[in-house]
Amino acid sequence: MSSGHVVTRRVSLAKCDRLMKLKIEGVLLRMQQPLELPPSLIKFALKNTQLSEDPMKTPKNLPKLKILHLKYVHGFGSKIDCSGTDSFPQLQVLRLNGLFGLEELIEEEVMGMPTLKQVTIDPGL
Repeated sequence: MSSGHVVTRRVSLAKCDRLMKLKIEGVLLRMQQPLELPPSLIKFALKNTQLSEDPMKTPKNLPKLKILHLKYVHGFGSKIDCSGTDSFPQLQVLRLNGLFGLEELIEEEVMGMPTLKQVTIDPGL
């Protein structure tokens, strides 16, 4: 998706079953329904993007996702939710950079991410 666009209607890439890497950059996503991503994604990056919902809502359910990078993503509030026993079943790398306004990373006692090896949280101040 190219830089500087406002997306207000449903975006579905769920049927792109060969898509393994996706980077969305410079887009304002103000949708009533969550972004639909293909279960084949291994790497997903959101950069310089404004969202109207928790950026973890969709990627946490991707069965093959190994790398998730959020950089300068804003507009979602002060919390992101990584909870759920089935969340991020294959995630190995989580990078959170420049998430201005982030105050809380929600997790439960029984948290997903069983294969997580690397976490980077950089407020980007």
